[in-house]
Amino acid sequence: MCDGGHSWLTMGALRSKALSVVKPHEELEPLESEHRLRRLIENPNPVDTQFDLWYELQMFEELCGVSYLWVVPDSVFGTPCELWCIPSHWVWPRTGGGTYVPLDNPYADRMIAYYEIRPWGGLGSAGILRLPPDQVIMNRWKSPINKIDGYS
Repeated sequence: MCDGGHSWLTMGALRSKALSVVKPHEELEPLESEHRLRRLIENPNPVDTQFDLWYELQMFEELCGVSYLWVVPDSVFGTPCELWCIPSHWVWPRTGGGTYVPLDNPYADRMIAYYEIRPWGGLGSAGILRLPPDQVIMNRWKSPINKIDGYS
């Protein structure tokens, strides 16, 4: 056993999972099971499992060239409480375009002012939902013809 109570076998497994090179004198401490980030990743929302969420994100990125992750904030502190994959064909990134964006708009200095979500298919239209850009994480393959959209 090493000093942290982990076996050398476990420490080797932890070292192989690190995002950067871990030096022999450094120690990794896994997150406890009740940590908010660990719970969020293991159970992203009431419907999807962790595998479902990452599979959908990868599927949309491969098929459409872009994937969207909605990070839903809680109503008390604004910290992330749910993660949802938004189907790429529902999302319309909106810029200021030709319209005047007031300087008091908190997103006036960003290229994307908001994301317009237009769900379709199923049993009817759910209307239009507008999400602020700080709640949406967009992953995309660089496009040779568009600065905002992805390329599949």
